[in-house]
Amino acid sequence: MPPQNQNEYLKKVVLSDQYGPVNFYLMPFLKPGYVRNLFPDSQPEGYENAIKEVLARESIDTRERNVLLSHQFYTGGSTDPETCESEQAVIIAGGLDRVNVSVLPPFDYVALGHLHGPQKVSTDWIRYCGTPFKYSISEEHHRKGITVIEMGAKGELPALEILPLGGIQDVRRERGTLKEVLSRADDKNRHDFVSVTLTDEDEPYRIREQLKEVYDYLLELKVDNVRTREKR
Repeated sequence: MPPQNQNEYLKKVVLSDQYGPVNFYLMPFLKPGYVRNLFPDSQPEGYENAIKEVLARESIDTRERNVLLSHQFYTGGSTDPETCESEQAVIIAGGLDRVNVSVLPPFDYVALGHLHGPQKVSTDWIRYCGTPFKYSISEEHHRKGITVIEMGAKGELPALEILPLGGIQDVRRERGTLKEVLSRADDKNRHDFVSVTLTDEDEPYRIREQLKEVYDYLLELKVDNVRTREKR
């Protein structure tokens, strides 16, 4: 939980190297109601102000290197980060609100969680690392990886490297007639997790059984033809 009483502050972890200390500030997911006891005279309105005020309480020494770890829905400017089906339901159901990165103090790096797609927010030094695996069909084109940051001396930009991750099985879509979809199965892709959309106008016999004979993991089966489009 974030700080909830006047004598509580964010957890801070300090590591050192040849250039001196690096201060890691750990910011868990918070709602404005979680921190109302910190501001009895002036309650922050909204997620953005709550995070801004919580960070303002911290004694952040800008002469040292500082890193923020935060699990929240951050945006940059007028552009929202790329989301997918895997987390959209959580955003809506959990009431997550947007927090613009402009409210953050000048951290040397900001490591973000929550969104599944690896991406930057406004700058390379504010990043969602993304998940190591694909958790839904909507992540079909995600390029998963490990974000490696090497901190130099204060004032130097961190060195950024992405180490790619690839599972033994992929998550992907197949579209076409049943004959076309079956013909594309081979020893390299038949073990993937697949979503199949069939376009046959006449429904073939034992569709699901035929697909499962060649694809080990059939996630979903859809039909897109004149008949199904008329029902929409």
